[in-house]
Amino acid sequence: KMDLDIEVSRLKLLKVNHLSQRYALEDQIIHQFPKEIRNLEQREEGYTYDIQRVEASSHPNKDGFSPMEIEGTVYAEKKAAGSAILEACRFLFGMFPQDINNALRKPANSSRCPS
Repeated sequence: KMDLDIEVSRLKLLKVNHLSQRYALEDQIIHQFPKEIRNLEQREEGYTYDIQRVEASSHPNKDGFSPMEIEGTVYAEKKAAGSAILEACRFLFGMFPQDINNALRKPANSSRCPS
């Protein structure tokens, strides 16, 4: 008799657990999953828009480098563009490469890090 009562209690507990999981899943199907689907669809639309913009505005050369404009000058070569970017950074932040390296190693609340 006692074994039977224990088995009945165990089965009741399993039933309650099963119903709880079922209701949680129904809740996810009704509320959570549609929100996630909408969010993912919006992200996909954004990515599609970004891809279209990049394809329309970039015209890579034979090396795959897309010309870029830095301070009003268009650079078609990667090396020249990189030098121009570094020079623009030096001008903006008043730092030389070793100062930039030191600033990157400092904590975020450091006064030397540009914000």
